[in-house]
Amino acid sequence: MMDFEDLEASFTPCMHLNECQGCPRMSDAYSQQIMAKKSYIQDALKDYIAHITVFPAEKLQFHRNKVDWWYDGEKHLGFRKKGDIRHTFKNEGCLLASKASQDVYKHIESFLAQQQLTPYNIYTHEGYLRYVIYRESKSLPQRVVGIITATADHADVIQSLATQLMENNLVSGVCWLVNTRYADTSEGDIQQQWGDCTLKENMSELVFEYPFTTFFQTNPQMAEHAQKFVLSRVTPGKTILDLFCGVGTFSIPLAKQADYLFGVELSKEAIQAAKKNAQQLPTRNTTFIANDVAKQLQQLEVEKRKFEIVVADPPRAGLSKKIFRRMLRLFPKQLIYISCNPESLQRDLKWLAEYCDFEVKHAAIFDFFPHTDHVETIVDITLNEIKWNKVNSERRRPSEDTASVELK
Repeated sequence: MMDFEDLEASFTPCMHLNECQGCPRMSDAYSQQIMAKKSYIQDALKDYIAHITVFPAEKLQFHRNKVDWWYDGEKHLGFRKKGDIRHTFKNEGCLLASKASQDVYKHIESFLAQQQLTPYNIYTHEGYLRYVIYRESKSLPQRVVGIITATADHADVIQSLATQLMENNLVSGVCWLVNTRYADTSEGDIQQQWGDCTLKENMSELVFEYPFTTFFQTNPQMAEHAQKFVLSRVTPGKTILDLFCGVGTFSIPLAKQADYLFGVELSKEAIQAAKKNAQQLPTRNTTFIANDVAKQLQQLEVEKRKFEIVVADPPRAGLSKKIFRRMLRLFPKQLIYISCNPESLQRDLKWLAEYCDFEVKHAAIFDFFPHTDHVETIVDITLNEIKWNKVNSERRRPSEDTASVELK
């Protein structure tokens, strides 16, 4: 990796620094940013381990593969202003998104200025256009735009925009999504697609394919370092359970050296992608199931399954006591916890201590998100003696699921 001096010398702060909320730490030297993140994680893990390995960002600009542009009440497309969620500023000169995204943005902005589309109002829940999403591959020439509307009206306008973007070779695909829900989120149900809306990323000598609507890490270069770190902590020939496996970002490289791997993820689209991604493996030693993680753990216990290693990459909310109890009933010896939220990680380790004696063997941070306070942490945990009295005494907790096949 580049040293901090090289990184800092190659970077000039963004022209939107004072009005953008996306990069609150950009005015700090990168050496200060990464040391602050290291200190934060060291404090969160001080009861478990002293040394933290640091993987700094490889790039300080143009590293993101995804951008969300919001259409505000004044019919301006761009990023939300700092401290003002009602208004946007133009996306010209953003240092996180690629230059190709700037060309796409300018074309869409010009197109919208000629239309009479009403912006969606997040307070009255009236209006039409909500978001425009841009995603790209960092290793292949693929760019896809998502147009998110509140209704399926104005199909001719969306068709015209999609046609222009495709004919000008600005994108390889356009995905029209309809979001009728009140929540202010940049997602929706697919209404229509043009071109190829599937993206691919080359990482760890593998190809990861994912649909436009599924989650994928926004910094693939740093995600590859995380993959390799996880691989280095796993002994070949083991049985592995991957919780919240997504499209197989960790599952597929792990399966190359595992005896068997079982992946669980709620998103059906992500599981379909994981199954397809697994086809490039030399052996068929994987199973991928679309299900709620807690429910699938319960089913695995019913089937008396056992796994030597559990890999967990949960959303920001983290895990739960229920997940820990059900996981431990599968007799794992090692847990590799991938966390994007230090607070939930710290809480979850306290919960784990209620049910099991453990030792944190290694911890590392990966700077997926330079210029922000966010950091990815991976903790390698050896699971020692399970406190069966505690684990089994809570089998009939009212908060647990009451499935037809019930162990509680």
